[in-house]
Amino acid sequence: MSAGLIQIGMMGLGVFDAYQQVSAGNDAQRKYNEMAAEEYRQAGYLQRESLEEQHDLTKQGRTATGDIIARAAKSGLRVSGSTKTRVQRELADIERRKAMSGFRASEGMRRHYIRADQYRSAGRSARVAGQRRAIGSLLTSGYAVGEYRYEKGQWPFNK
Repeated sequence: MSAGLIQIGMMGLGVFDAYQQVSAGNDAQRKYNEMAAEEYRQAGYLQRESLEEQHDLTKQGRTATGDIIARAAKSGLRVSGSTKTRVQRELADIERRKAMSGFRASEGMRRHYIRADQYRSAGRSARVAGQRRAIGSLLTSGYAVGEYRYEKGQWPFNK
């Protein structure tokens, strides 16, 4: 009778170990998913900051253009020639700065997305590794029970 209890205990420990392996893999995946979610949040922050900066630059461009035209009109000049050139240069500078802001944001977002994908992939790998270790634990405990039964002469094929 005690041999049966030993076998049940061996299998129980194997199942418990397998459960712990699966839980560890799932916990690791959850941690990596949280890290990936943080990377996605950071990418969103970059995008919002870039849009705010571009909006501010647009307002600066309008203000600068209005100032140039107002100063030219105040001094009695017609808005043509060099004044138009200055306005065009100012608008071109604003557009260049807006484009650079968008480029910096898209590059930063790309880096965050790549890192998030790497975290998600690592999480899946951790979960699968936990499942594989659990299968190994179950197979090992099954082998140990079979070996025990064989040594005690309880193996069905010995008869």
